[in-house]
Amino acid sequence: MSLPNVIAAAVLIAALTIACGSAEETPTREEPAPTARSTAPVAPSQPEATAQPTDSAATEAAEEENQGPQPPPKDELIKFANWDDNSVKLVNWVAAYIIAHGLDRPIRVIDVEDGAYQEPLLANDVDIVIAADGDWAKEQSGAGKLFRLANPSPVDATLAVVIHPSMNQRAPDVVRLLETMTIEAELLTKQAAMIRGGRIGLKENVVGLNLLKREYALWMDWVSENVATLVNQAIEDGKIGHCRQFINYAPDRMGNEGSRYCKDDPTKTSGNT
Repeated sequence: MSLPNVIAAAVLIAALTIACGSAEETPTREEPAPTARSTAPVAPSQPEATAQPTDSAATEAAEEENQGPQPPPKDELIKFANWDDNSVKLVNWVAAYIIAHGLDRPIRVIDVEDGAYQEPLLANDVDIVIAADGDWAKEQSGAGKLFRLANPSPVDATLAVVIHPSMNQRAPDVVRLLETMTIEAELLTKQAAMIRGGRIGLKENVVGLNLLKREYALWMDWVSENVATLVNQAIEDGKIGHCRQFINYAPDRMGNEGSRYCKDDPTKTSGNT
């Protein structure tokens, strides 16, 4: 081989060597494989839900077991202001019996000391005053603090029937009954005079129940035929008080159930109605 050819071959080999070395020294950059993208929307994270009881009856049973029988909510109760006046006691008892058994509402007759019904009514500790002072009722009604019915009190025509304003929304059927109650003064005076204290006296529940039995035509004018039927049924069933239903206490460890309690007022049992 001639010298020029040798030189050309040497140059070619050197160039190839340099090119191969560069290719080996330069690392190739690998692109990450594309990941599949979900087309479904991702729901925003939600706070962990608090477990809710699924069985309300079981929950109520547990509450009753832990706390004892529970009274109805305050806004469901119909509460009469009661004091030491036989006519007031009798009218309250009769009206409350009809409301409980005819209108199917829980009732309380609440004693107010010395007839001081004003503050309890304005505070909604009672709902109904069957014989309120007329001037006081007019003043408070004008101020929007209570509602005065158009009809006079069945106890005394100079007195007023007043209710807490909330009664118009939560118990309009009760308001309608109170608006229609009228009793002849002579009959009320005679019946109220039968109420006597002491162990052998007659209480308003006995006199009131006899009034409902004997004076059907009187109170039938206050209510619908359906309500009258329910009231008469309660009398026939032997219900002598305002409690709509008595419920057995849960048995104790010895299996004894004891007295039954009133679902409308758990402080009352079947032995102290």
